[in-house]
Amino acid sequence: MCDNDDSVYTSLVEFLQSTRTDLLEKSTDAVLTIVSTADREKSMASLLKHGAIPPLVRLINNPSQIGRASVSALLHLTSDEKIGRASTEQVLDCRGVHRVVEVGLSFVVDDKENSEYLNQAMALLSNLTREERGAADLVRTDKEGEVSCDLELLVGRFISSSKMKQKDTAMPLNLSHLLEGEFEMEEDDDEDDDEETNGKDDPYQHVSSVLQNITQSESGRRFAMRYKTISSATSGTVQILPPLVKEFLKQLCYASNITRRRGAAGMIKNCCFESSVIKIWILPLRSSSLNDEEDDILFQLLYPLVGPEEQPSDPSDQCLLGKDLLSIWGNKHRERDGNVRLLILEILLLVCAAGRICREVLREKGLYVVLKTMDLTEEREDVSALISDCVQYMKRDEDGTTEGSSDELALEMAKKREEERVKKEAERELYDGVD
Repeated sequence: MCDNDDSVYTSLVEFLQSTRTDLLEKSTDAVLTIVSTADREKSMASLLKHGAIPPLVRLINNPSQIGRASVSALLHLTSDEKIGRASTEQVLDCRGVHRVVEVGLSFVVDDKENSEYLNQAMALLSNLTREERGAADLVRTDKEGEVSCDLELLVGRFISSSKMKQKDTAMPLNLSHLLEGEFEMEEDDDEDDDEETNGKDDPYQHVSSVLQNITQSESGRRFAMRYKTISSATSGTVQILPPLVKEFLKQLCYASNITRRRGAAGMIKNCCFESSVIKIWILPLRSSSLNDEEDDILFQLLYPLVGPEEQPSDPSDQCLLGKDLLSIWGNKHRERDGNVRLLILEILLLVCAAGRICREVLREKGLYVVLKTMDLTEEREDVSALISDCVQYMKRDEDGTTEGSSDELALEMAKKREEERVKKEAERELYDGVD
């Protein structure tokens, strides 16, 4: 096809608007061929110029190869460095977000073709929500301010389809059940917990990137940080972390898919930009016990940074790490993806910046021990630089005090917390024995 022949592209767009199935099949295949070739820059610009995007968007939901080719072509167009943004704007003009979400909720992952179709559709949705307008289209609210149930259902499919590296990690089936504390996901039967999941086998993986995109907006963060309603019978229970944040922390720690872990880290980071939010999540951790261990966001942020090294021999380091971190120390691999490690360290820096008390909690939770061990084997300079930033940020509290006094205070708090925990466990065993 000659790139300079406008009549060819005009005819091609006319075929895309046809009602004949045979013409639609051939024309969508032709577009897919154009956008998939190595030398496609001028051809893609011509498709954009001649109005190929609106008919392609209308064909997204066609339950055949026509719909699959249309989604794949739009994914290429919106991903292009030069015309990607212009392509995205045209897709959004055609209510593309609504149509792509419909694909995500209408098809069942029952064969390889459907799985690939859904995977590309969710990747396209990720491209569309990079734009503020696209994110707003997805986080639609009604007159009462409630978010569209489509987004909840989509997140529910993402959660229920997750493959986890750790056994006995329960995941709710959909978001409404998540908020009610019902249902559990199917566990991964793969005996090799260290094996990364093939992205092609995980059609909803890009929903994590979608959540990372929408939480850059206030409405997206409100959606991610909603708390479930507590009945009066359990009014004494304190919720620290919102249910969806808890689930994405599980993805960060245990998901075998790297795309999921990256998106989860990005979403959590976006939710931590407000220091008031960080304090709500961090300050209760000074208590010796929690109503729900999954509320310990610091343990779940440090978990991916712990590696296969032997446990520290220094009793002070062991005390700072506490029972939970010591139990996994040396029994797992450190997070392999440098970008995920980078995002986690950026989150920890945000916690450092939230105030002195938050930094004291970080010390009490063993951050220094984890970071200095991690830095011994870290190969990426940007990650090592962030480790240094975290350490230096926390050492500012020692200005005007004896060197290491902050660590001594943290050690005292850690010992006190451990003594209280042991005391509570003993009391619990006593009560159990009486019963």
